[in-house]
Amino acid sequence: MKRHKFFLDWLILGLWLDVRGGIAPIDTILVTSLTAIGAMIGLAVIRDAVVQEMGDVAVALDNVDQSFSGTIVHATLGTLWSASFTDDLATLSDPVGSEPACLDVQASPTDEGSPLAAVGTPFP
Repeated sequence: MKRHKFFLDWLILGLWLDVRGGIAPIDTILVTSLTAIGAMIGLAVIRDAVVQEMGDVAVALDNVDQSFSGTIVHATLGTLWSASFTDDLATLSDPVGSEPACLDVQASPTDEGSPLAAVGTPFP
C-alpha cells in the first residue's frame, strides 16, 4: 500500500513540474485578441444582415394590397351599405444592388454640434 502512495506522489509531482505542452502568456493574449477581433467583425456582418432582412420585410409589407369594396343589399330594402377603399401604390422599393427600403447602412459621419465655447465666454 505504501508503494502505491509513493508512486502516486511521484506521478502528481512529475505532472506538476512538467513544462511540456505549457502555454506561454503571449500565445494566450494573441489568441484572445484574434478571437475578439473576429467576434466584432462577425457581429457587424450579422447586424448588416438583420438590417437587410428587416428592410426586405418592410418592402414586402408595404406591397401588400389592402384594397376592398363591399356592398350589403337587402332583398326588399335594396342597398343598405356600400364601402370601398383603394390602397395607394407602394412607397418603398428594393432595387437590385442597393440598400433595402431606402436604408443607408453606409452613412457618413455628421457634425455633432458646435465646438466648445471659448474660455471666458458664458456657456449657452
